[in-house]
Amino acid sequence: MIFVRSSVTVTSALVLVTLASCATTHSNMMTSAGGLVRSADAFASDTRDYSQDAREFADQAHDFRETVDRAGDREVILAYEQLWRRYQALRHEVERSDSQQARVDFKSVTRAFRDVVREISRYADADSALYARGGYQHDPYYDP
Repeated sequence: MIFVRSSVTVTSALVLVTLASCATTHSNMMTSAGGLVRSADAFASDTRDYSQDAREFADQAHDFRETVDRAGDREVILAYEQLWRRYQALRHEVERSDSQQARVDFKSVTRAFRDVVREISRYADADSALYARGGYQHDPYYDP
């Protein structure tokens, strides 16, 4: 009888630790996604040369934050993959531009995006089945 109570106690403790970990992961991701939205909005409002790409990235960042707020791991990972592609397109445009100021301004977007990348690594790891299925692939350019 003592063994059963002990097992129940251990199992309960593990469930609470897992739930706390998931809540922290979600909270950290919401913070990072919010920072990215602010940086992307500021960049989109300051740029003229490729305002369409910047606005589309900012819109994608908003969509990503909403997905983090309301969806499960799989949807978040899929939304991140779309965000990553949009970021890459914008980064390519900024690098090709003649504007040194645009490159400087884009650094805040890059810092905010790297925060999201760090959090998505933890977020994806929270669902080991998703990671094992290949739903998220680490990107050596961004992964710390």
